[in-house]
Amino acid sequence: MGTIIKIDDILIDSKIFEVKFACDLDKCRGACCTFPGGRGAPLKDSELIDLENSVKVARKYLSNRSLKYIEKRGVAEGPAGNLALSCINKKECIFVFFEVGIAKCSIDKAWQEGESDFRKPISCHLFPIREGKFGNERLLFYDKFSECEEALLKGENENIDLINCTQEGLQREYGNGVVRKLKLVSKKIRD
Repeated sequence: MGTIIKIDDILIDSKIFEVKFACDLDKCRGACCTFPGGRGAPLKDSELIDLENSVKVARKYLSNRSLKYIEKRGVAEGPAGNLALSCINKKECIFVFFEVGIAKCSIDKAWQEGESDFRKPISCHLFPIREGKFGNERLLFYDKFSECEEALLKGENENIDLINCTQEGLQREYGNGVVRKLKLVSKKIRD
């Protein structure tokens, strides 16, 4: 972890300002939706109802295997305050579908098609930025994954920083004002 900077009521790990990042689905094949390891993406308790409702609109993109898993085990696991998306065989998110060999989110696909008002869990929208706690305060930090090495290279080659790459998710969760402040701090650090 780098230096901690406070913007409004959010603590920010300075690594967020240093990383160049641009997703490259042709190279990673949607690895973030199929990470091995057990638990899926973290969820806010408030997202659970949206996720359960999303099954109706996302089902046409999902495999029978995913639909059966959802029916049997549900969309999330863990207790309130520590929820995560359910995963099949501790790997593939239950909302994954494959398009030309690339893992994609069926919830996001339904949103893109105008079939849903819920885009996807905020932790997925912010990825690879993660939200955690530092004491009692919210902390945003960069979570590095080896599967995203190509995104780091593409970010460097195209000079795209992590804040710009995740801007839509940041705006959705924290608002335009916070994003403007993040960009100002980023510019100061670079200059």
